[in-house]
Parts: sequence; structure tokens; C-alpha cells
Amino acid sequence: MVHLVENLVLASGMVAVTVLVHFWGFILLTNLMQRSGKRLRPHEHRVGQAALILLVDMAIRLGLSDPGRSALA
Repeated sequence: MVHLVENLVLASGMVAVTVLVHFWGFILLTNLMQRSGKRLRPHEHRVGQAALILLVDMAIRLGLSDPGRSALA
């Protein structure tokens, strides 16, 4: 039972760190998009920003995936 609790605590910590890293990455990406608003006029609205964040996220996932493996798996 103690081993189970230790694993749960470790997994919870890993999830917390992952969420924080992604949160601050999205905050940084949103700030970068707002600063370059003159060049990214179509993306000034929140929906456009969300779509651009999703596009960047998918591009990173596709770029970092193994060539022989599906990026969506």
C-alpha cells in the first residue's frame, strides 16, 4: 500500500510540473503573438490566437515525432 501511495505522489508531481510548463509556454506564446500584432493581423482575436497556438503545437508534435511513427498516436 505504501508503494502505491509513493507512486501516486510521484505521478501527481510529474503531472503538476507538466501542466505548469505547458501553461507558461502558452502564456509566452500568447504574449509573443500580441507583440507582433502588426504582422499577425488576422490573429488579433482570441479565436485566431487559439487556432495559431493549436497549429504551432501540432507542428511541434509532428516535427518531434519519430519518422516511422504516426504523430497522432
